[in-house]
Amino acid sequence: MKKNTIYLAYKKANLSIVSEISNNKFGYFSLLIEPILLILTYYFVFGVLVSDGKDEFYVYYLISGIIPWIWIQKTVSRTAMTLVKNKNIILQMKIDKLYFILVEVFQELIKFTIPLIILLFIFSYYGYYNSSWALLIVIIPVIAINVFAISTILSVLVVFLRDVQLIIPSCMRILMYLSGVVYNIDNLPNEFKYIFELNPFYQMISLFRDAIMYPHNVSIERVAGLFIFGCGTLLIGRFLINKYNNEITLEVIK
Repeated sequence: MKKNTIYLAYKKANLSIVSEISNNKFGYFSLLIEPILLILTYYFVFGVLVSDGKDEFYVYYLISGIIPWIWIQKTVSRTAMTLVKNKNIILQMKIDKLYFILVEVFQELIKFTIPLIILLFIFSYYGYYNSSWALLIVIIPVIAINVFAISTILSVLVVFLRDVQLIIPSCMRILMYLSGVVYNIDNLPNEFKYIFELNPFYQMISLFRDAIMYPHNVSIERVAGLFIFGCGTLLIGRFLINKYNNEITLEVIK
């Protein structure tokens, strides 16, 4: 993918966000409403009802999982229909189809910075700051590459099987519980843990959370492994778009 395509996608994402916020009465606060509501809901269910409010540490564990998950979930869900949604442009212009997916990925990544800053502020205020936070500069782009890769494959799949979009919300909800977002998998029997470790979404959430809360668990090997997986998955997505480029163009108009 050309650097010019990446730059144009980034600029388009910025313009889309400005337009979206200007048309919203809540302005930038609209970017915070969903994560705040989700955190309060899950904290009440798991932190108050389940643990009887005894585990104060849980709220930090929950926030460090919910915030990145909302970003990942919204990106994957939003990009699913990207190629179909942009069918008019695809038919009229010869443009790299990855561009449309990348615009959505950039848009959600930019929006993610606001709840991320608030998360870091809360943790700093309560004394949870550690030097491994600097690794987020690397970890967040690595997660973004993985999300971009998965979104690319999913977008191609939806072009040929439109009904797949109908089950994406349910699948993402299931994946949330299989990714250790709202609970610690260390409390599970050992025979079930391998299921989580094979889940790339768990690896993304776990790496982000460890950088925030458990710096001793972060290693170059883990970051490199997730980066390699993301690049490999993205190459598969690139291959599918190249191989079925003409077919995708014909399918989106149906």
